[in-house]
Amino acid sequence: MLNLDHNVFHELTSFICFQIFGPVLPIIPVGNEDDAIEHIVSGEKPLAMYVFTNDNTVKDKFRNSTSSGGLVINDTMMHAGVMTLPFGGVGNSGMGAYHGKLTFDTFSHNRACLERELKMESLQSIRYPPYTDKNLNVIGWLSKKNPKKGGFFSFLGF
Repeated sequence: MLNLDHNVFHELTSFICFQIFGPVLPIIPVGNEDDAIEHIVSGEKPLAMYVFTNDNTVKDKFRNSTSSGGLVINDTMMHAGVMTLPFGGVGNSGMGAYHGKLTFDTFSHNRACLERELKMESLQSIRYPPYTDKNLNVIGWLSKKNPKKGGFFSFLGF
């Protein structure tokens, strides 16, 4: 652990503001947990936060007063080591969650596909122009999403 005097620390602040990928873990000295939380929420959301305390009140303060990709209490390495925990950021620190199936879900897209037969088009003709007031009223009634107000598809939950 490096102990930096006050002037050197402030010179490195701009470096610390960027995400660091590597064997460097900046430790920012603060007066108390409220100062730490104030520092965290005043900037971009971090990829991870590592809090070391046995005080449940302090743990709850960090859980409830901050936002980050991950929050690890009393450990560091297990954050990336437990494959069932999502690993990822929020906002500028990244989007999505990675590890196992979460990686697949993050980089996948569920594409909606609908296909219908081109049969009985005469019954479908209400869907096509020209639209009369009567046609528009029927289309509106058929597509209502509020089951309490009816609609042809309301029994299906549409």
